[in-house]
Amino acid sequence: MSVESAADRAAMLADWGEAVSWTVGAVTSSITAIYDNGTVRNDMEFAPGALNARGTLTLREQDLPVGGIKGDAITVRGAALKVKSIERDGMGMVLVRVGDAI
Repeated sequence: MSVESAADRAAMLADWGEAVSWTVGAVTSSITAIYDNGTVRNDMEFAPGALNARGTLTLREQDLPVGGIKGDAITVRGAALKVKSIERDGMGMVLVRVGDAI
């Protein structure tokens, strides 16, 4: 059971989220999600390095488009990307890993 309510989650996304287009088949939906575009070390050393090479979206589970799956196309900040995984947290939120520009 989550601590926050559905209204709390909606308010968080209204404050920090941005518009994302998600395409399932021929249907494109607009959702609000928090986007983190990921970070890769750029010091060019041979030491272990990737911090988080893939971007992520954080959204409410109820906002996940019906039929949304790995491989779907999304557009965020003008970049066309692919969904790599959809990870539900069991408390009303979803982490979507994205990558590979289309």
